[in-house]
Amino acid sequence: MTQHIKGVSGPLLGKFRIAAVTGLTTGMAAGATIFSARFAPTTNARAIIAGLRLKSQIITPFTAANEFTIAAYIARSFTASDSGGTSILPSGVNNMLSSVSDSGIVPVTNFTDMRVSTTGALTAGTRTLDAAPMLVLPAAQIAGTPSQQSYNETLFEPSSDQRYGMNIQGQTGGTSTNAEGIVVVSSIAQGAGGTVRYVIELEWYEYATNSAEVID
Repeated sequence: MTQHIKGVSGPLLGKFRIAAVTGLTTGMAAGATIFSARFAPTTNARAIIAGLRLKSQIITPFTAANEFTIAAYIARSFTASDSGGTSILPSGVNNMLSSVSDSGIVPVTNFTDMRVSTTGALTAGTRTLDAAPMLVLPAAQIAGTPSQQSYNETLFEPSSDQRYGMNIQGQTGGTSTNAEGIVVVSSIAQGAGGTVRYVIELEWYEYATNSAEVID
């Protein structure tokens, strides 16, 4: 019996989850990219984002009060992957929570590229971020010499039939500008002397679809 995700027409290709951990970031500029996931398969597949969690932890305190908020955006017209940092793109059945597939092939993620920053920013490829983020993690060191290190987290997670996950398309219809993805950036420049480690946890389903069904 073919397995389907409720609300979509195509068969399930797999379910995945990954945790991306940055290095000790320092001196990040406003708008610097710390995580990038590009979904641009030429096969007829889409991804539903079932969960996205952002976390941050000060490792070395800043010399003064400092905000280190980050934000996640949907990236459109993602025609060239970001570069730099560390590639964390799963291979084979790595990071697959469900290897059940009705496609007749060995299940593997259809994400084209997935990477996380080390100590500095990723280099942006070719993509257009939405005007406003879909998830924000507010974070700040509120004093020059904090009594404890600051830890923060926030979560996007559809929890019922009334709240579906984001639907990400690849090069649907054979058009590269249809490709989409998720990009996480710093919202404000990091101050002097501090280091911050970020964690981005991403969970998603992939399913087959008709090449003519373009998301618009």
